[in-house]
Amino acid sequence: MAKVKQRIFKVLTPIFIVVVLGVAYMAIAYNSMLNYALKDYPTVAFKPGAEFFYSREVSQNIDQLTQQSSDQKSPPLRYVVLGDSTSLGQGAKDQTDNYSCQYAQLVLLKQHPAIKIYNLAVSGAKTSDVLAKQVNAAIALDPDLIMVSIGANDVTGLTNGEEFRRNYTMILQQLTRTNAKIVLLNIPAFSTSPLLWEPYKSAAHWQAGKFNEMIQAIAKTEPNIQVVDIYRGTEPDFRRFPKLNFSQDKFHPSTAGYSVWTRVIAQTLN
Repeated sequence: MAKVKQRIFKVLTPIFIVVVLGVAYMAIAYNSMLNYALKDYPTVAFKPGAEFFYSREVSQNIDQLTQQSSDQKSPPLRYVVLGDSTSLGQGAKDQTDNYSCQYAQLVLLKQHPAIKIYNLAVSGAKTSDVLAKQVNAAIALDPDLIMVSIGANDVTGLTNGEEFRRNYTMILQQLTRTNAKIVLLNIPAFSTSPLLWEPYKSAAHWQAGKFNEMIQAIAKTEPNIQVVDIYRGTEPDFRRFPKLNFSQDKFHPSTAGYSVWTRVIAQTLN
């Protein structure tokens, strides 16, 4: 009996040590990532609800706009942006460096004399937040173009697949009641982030891929929806030039990173 206990002890001891070390590593990694991004090198979480006006004559923040919008011969394109911190432009030097403003200036101004952007995105938002707090506000604005980037926080916040599918489906069901063109930006590749430690990086990248498959499948049910593959489209640039394309928190895109997003959006939609 004593020999059996000794054998069991010899077998279980290394397993126990491995488990303890694994748990300790996961805790250290998690705290290290949080401290780096939130305490040591935080980025500015821009306030939601910003509005911007661009025309072929003048581009400026709506707060500085006086009478110019009313002087336009035709009403401006109403461009509504929904989502999380990436839609806000967190990580960029200025909020006007986000993908929506860059896309408006790079592409839309060639097609429309004036554009008004309503950015309803909120840093940290999940699909449930967009559904509860952003969708109705977007519909009320009677938009011509809606761009959505949501899902990254569902990955990191461990939203289960069924809940994600349900939320995303309901978001699109409501948005498609408008006459707007709807553009969905799928979830970016977590594998390129210098902030993330393994196995968090691989797990998040895998889950983002699964959620992106759901986004693509849901979008196929509606003819007026286009999906921009940020996941694959931006990955090569972010992997090759991480210092350039990531902000100081090593998680959100930088101004240059959002330019990569804008290029992928433009290539997809044009």
